[in-house]
Amino acid sequence: MLDRNWKDTWRTGIAFGHLDGTNGWAFGLSYDSSPVSDKNRTIDLPMDEQLQAGASYFTEGEQLSYAIGASLMYAGDAEVDQTAQGVEKPGQISIVSNISEYWDLTLVFAMIKEFKKENNMQ
Repeated sequence: MLDRNWKDTWRTGIAFGHLDGTNGWAFGLSYDSSPVSDKNRTIDLPMDEQLQAGASYFTEGEQLSYAIGASLMYAGDAEVDQTAQGVEKPGQISIVSNISEYWDLTLVFAMIKEFKKENNMQ
């Protein structure tokens, strides 16, 4: 079994939002520290620190409501130097890699039609 030498991590973030009648928006930022040191990072789980930003906007109308949101994540610039069982021997495979600047962008759009039930009691 591979000992991953996890370390305690922390997360911090801040978000703002505004609602004005039927319109609104929100924006947020967050940071996650790396769960492993550079010397303990493995190629199968090359996790590093993460920065995230997200924003959304919505509006409600008489017939339709719209919402759009986006999230951007930067998953660090992880360096990996892994040798099987941590011991270098002649002929042994050693992996040295740099997982450079991993970015992820997610966009979401929603349109909702409002159905109003009318009371036709005669």
